[in-house]
Amino acid sequence: MSQPAPAPARLRLLGAAWLVAALAVGATGWLLFASSERAVGRGTGAALVTAALVAATTGVAVLVAGSRVRLLSLVTSGVLVGAGIVAATVLPYGGGSEFVDGLLVGGVPALAGIVTGVLAARPSGPGDQDGSR
Repeated sequence: MSQPAPAPARLRLLGAAWLVAALAVGATGWLLFASSERAVGRGTGAALVTAALVAATTGVAVLVAGSRVRLLSLVTSGVLVGAGIVAATVLPYGGGSEFVDGLLVGGVPALAGIVTGVLAARPSGPGDQDGSR
């Protein structure tokens, strides 16, 4: 009995999701770094840019290595969620628009981590060869 063919569409979707997440988190971090007048804001922006680089590396790994990088994808999802939580809690925010800024700075990486984590944790389909059901 032959093994089923891999499901490249699902892996391409996961890889593309990682690259989009990296772009969103990187843009958020860069904007925070470039527009912040405080050192803590610049540091948080630089941390988000670093998290985006990790996410982009994971996206490339998923696209190149295929279904063997599921654990890496799940761990990196956790890193992005953690980066969002830290970014939202470290920065000193007041009321009004600063609170909305905090939700944006923390929400973009957290949402990116949740979406990519759900995509990575989905049960293997009938066409996957990685056997990680």
